[in-house]
Amino acid sequence: MKCISPNLAWKIGTHLNDKGERKDTITFSANEAMKAIGPEMMDQMAMPMPCGKCVECMRNKRMEQATRITHEIEGYEDNCFITLTYNNDNIPMTDGQNDARGI
Repeated sequence: MKCISPNLAWKIGTHLNDKGERKDTITFSANEAMKAIGPEMMDQMAMPMPCGKCVECMRNKRMEQATRITHEIEGYEDNCFITLTYNNDNIPMTDGQNDARGI
C-alpha cells in the first residue's frame, strides 16, 4: 500500500563513506535542494518518502512486523509470542508525567 501523505526528499549529492562505499546525500528541505541541484532538477530528483504516520504506513509497519515474527518462529521448534503491558499506575514517570515512549 502507498503512503497517503508522503514527504518529499531530494538527492543532492553522492559521497564515499569511511569504508569507501558510495552513499547518496538526501535532504527533506526544498530550499537546500534548490541550492544544491537547481530549480530545473527539482521535479526530476524528488523522491516521495513514506510519512510513517498515516493509516497505510501503519498498516505496512504491522505487516512487516508480522512477517519478521513469522520468520523468527520458523527458525525455532519451541517458541511463543507474548505481549507485555503496563497498567496506568505502573507506567514509568518522567518529570512527573507518564512516559510510555521509553518503554
